[in-house]
Amino acid sequence: GIIGNAKISGKLMAPEINLDLTASHLQLQGLNLAKASVKGAISSEPLMKGQLNIKADQLYYGEILKLRAIDLALYGDEKDHQLNLKSQGEPVAVNLQINGYFDRTLEQWKGSLSQVKLDTPIGDVKANQTIAITYDNKQAQANIGAHCWQNTDIDLCFPQAFYAGKQGNIPFQFKRINLGLVNKLIEQDSLKGTLQAQGNAAWFTDKPFQFNAKVDGNQLAFAQKLDYRTFKLEIPKLSLSADIQNNNLVLKTEINVHNQGRIVGDIHLNDLAKARQLGGSLAVDRLNLAIANQLLTNGESVEGEIVSKLSFGGNLEKPLLNGYFNLRNVRTKLKSMPVNITDGD
Repeated sequence: GIIGNAKISGKLMAPEINLDLTASHLQLQGLNLAKASVKGAISSEPLMKGQLNIKADQLYYGEILKLRAIDLALYGDEKDHQLNLKSQGEPVAVNLQINGYFDRTLEQWKGSLSQVKLDTPIGDVKANQTIAITYDNKQAQANIGAHCWQNTDIDLCFPQAFYAGKQGNIPFQFKRINLGLVNKLIEQDSLKGTLQAQGNAAWFTDKPFQFNAKVDGNQLAFAQKLDYRTFKLEIPKLSLSADIQNNNLVLKTEINVHNQGRIVGDIHLNDLAKARQLGGSLAVDRLNLAIANQLLTNGESVEGEIVSKLSFGGNLEKPLLNGYFNLRNVRTKLKSMPVNITDGD
């Protein structure tokens, strides 16, 4: 239940509020709260000012959210105020400080976000510096200063100030993505290497969403255990780009398999909102079949190469493929086959 005092006094348009409330053992539609307290005093004239402290223990929402402790403190006035938040729990716990100033005439808030630490399933995430923030209420737009979010496996940077609201433009850069992060999430040791990425997202009130991104990887490796065998794949170079302009998507990719061939894609998807028409091509350049030998038993082998070029047509619901797919210089020695192939195409 809830016990305590809540007092409102003063003028209707400029009230004074005093709170001293304690709650325990609350349950509401799957939300469980063991204990909480709200204490504060807020006045509205001549400037809004006051202090407010909210504490909570054991705030759970099923298996989705488990916050062991929350401590939020807000104090100051319109022209100089500060918010501190500390929390512990899973899957995400937030610790931060916000300092700010509000100009009633301009309807604009200016402030900074500092001492940020996020406890997440991928480890601690921290900002590399104090982040400048401005919010213009008339334009319903926020402007955010350049900064980076850093983790042991990922560095995500916003290299220049950006804005977001009814319209927005956000350039971004992943300076480092350690594929060991994927291993942690899938609880397997399958991937090795790092990726880098950069791009830009923009949205408007008078034209379609725009997005572009480019991902590069060098010296990547994939390994997957299959029974007593392990399938290994080395990728010295990988590049992937995506571009959305005028409601059309272009995907380009190039994958070099170590001493085993190359895969190149140039795929188009036009009119994303309606027709979703497919276009472009996918080419396989001399992909060596010997890559499968590591899955075979002693005395078995496969040799040869795949050469292919396919073009796409139709749409997502009814795709069309045209082109050729060739197996060249095939030689096999397999116990499951009654004959061996010595020179097949």
